[in-house]
Amino acid sequence: MSIGRATIAIFGFLAIACRLWSSQHPAGVRTSILDFSVASNQEGIPFHFSREFGLILIRAEVNGSPALFVLDTGSNHTAISSKFVDVVTPALRDSVSPAKGSGFRGSVVYTKSSLKVGPLVWRNHQFLAMEMKDISRSLGENIDGLLGMDFLDVFDAVVVDLKHHKLIFYAVAKAND
Repeated sequence: MSIGRATIAIFGFLAIACRLWSSQHPAGVRTSILDFSVASNQEGIPFHFSREFGLILIRAEVNGSPALFVLDTGSNHTAISSKFVDVVTPALRDSVSPAKGSGFRGSVVYTKSSLKVGPLVWRNHQFLAMEMKDISRSLGENIDGLLGMDFLDVFDAVVVDLKHHKLIFYAVAKAND
């Protein structure tokens, strides 16, 4: 499977939006501890590939509700669908919208939520909230969020086992403030 220019374009805007957001909100990006059991993670977290573009999709929970996330190493921050938070459509006064960039454009707001990926739990963490309708339409399936580098960066190593379709996370690299 190859990932073409269309995939890069889809997520190009998100990296720009996340950089803009982090420049406006430098503190508080990491506001909680990621809890997990090393023993329970040895089995790995299953994933599957999207029908379009072959992106890695991971089943998760946002605030206790089932969700489907794209593993997006091009995004600095994890984004969740605004349907999971107390914002109807992201409020324009609190939103960030990139002026340029490829792919989808939209407004994002930051919000606190809990995210569970297998045995890994991020409690009361700040995430970006945004509409995921355009991304879902492009990928041909309901996408509820983007698992960004802020999630992956917490670990010493992340193994993508392509043969067995599992992600394996090793040791917490640092505690979040």
